[in-house]
Amino acid sequence: MTAIRRLLFTGTVAAIGGVSFFLLGLPLPFLLGAMSATALLQTLRSDPLPAPQSVTQFAQSLIGVSIGCSFSLSFYQSLIGLAVPLIVYLLSVMVLGLVSGILLFKLSDLDGMTALFCCVPGGASEMISYSEAYGADSRIVATYHTARIVLIIVSMTFLAPWLAGSPSAGSTAGGAGNSLDLFAFWTPVLLVIGTLAWWLSTRIRFRAASFLLAVLLGVIGNGVLFHLDKAPLTFTMIGQMLLGISVGSKFDRATWIRIVRLGKTMMLVMMFTLLISLGIGYLFYRVTSAGLVTSLLATIPGGAAEMATIALTLGCDVTLVAAIQMIRLFTMFMVAPGMTIWLGRRLAARETEGKG
Repeated sequence: MTAIRRLLFTGTVAAIGGVSFFLLGLPLPFLLGAMSATALLQTLRSDPLPAPQSVTQFAQSLIGVSIGCSFSLSFYQSLIGLAVPLIVYLLSVMVLGLVSGILLFKLSDLDGMTALFCCVPGGASEMISYSEAYGADSRIVATYHTARIVLIIVSMTFLAPWLAGSPSAGSTAGGAGNSLDLFAFWTPVLLVIGTLAWWLSTRIRFRAASFLLAVLLGVIGNGVLFHLDKAPLTFTMIGQMLLGISVGSKFDRATWIRIVRLGKTMMLVMMFTLLISLGIGYLFYRVTSAGLVTSLLATIPGGAAEMATIALTLGCDVTLVAAIQMIRLFTMFMVAPGMTIWLGRRLAARETEGKG
């Protein structure tokens, strides 16, 4: 079976998973269902086939366009007013990452550099690349970040609708108000814009290019041409399923074996990070005018596209969620690796002195 046929088969299985979760009325069904079905398929395969990076980037482009269609013009004013809370939040989440890394180092047999790169609350692909360049075990780092993102997606998929007071809010991907005319006309148009954003991101390379360019094109297109309140259901469904395939395809037998080996320790540290992150999000809610669910989705380190997707589904301030998530990723990308490398070397030196 060729790679293309295997990818098409993966897409079919993911679609079945998404539709099944939708029929069961589960939250965020097309993301969570596709992710679960793909992870199960990868585990059962003797020769797993991870989704190409282009699938992830295309999914981020589609989600970015969806966010652009929901863009609020009052966004800039609200963001400027959050300058001080944002700075405090970024410092807090950076400290949380370092503390979690030290905790993982103390409780496991991992070296300091690997443990710290596991817990940096930044982009998974960037931290994996950095870890490999500086001698850390990139396989463990990749496993930890994948498990962390899945844990946060699953937790917030169920917690956010409950806090919002609408347990069934996740049973649709883009709102029940999307009519057939939106499906017939705007969905193909938005797919073209998402494809354009993805193509541009392959030519203009910078951090999260596919996501940011898609948001920009979505804002411009919706302001000039579409004038939609939200993207059509079918369009957001496609983006969520592709994102689910991307995340789920990272789970194969080797990944599960590594998770089992470090299972208790990894889960303890991840739960610690999740609970403290929820506390930081609650404090952000208390000192700002943002709603509780918006604050949690904006501040928890679960990925910009993933948290923005949940916010979009629940009708939260998706532009604020996406912006704060992207600010966190940019900050961690610029600052965290240097601090992690410095602290990792200090931990390695202390470990050597202790053995000596």
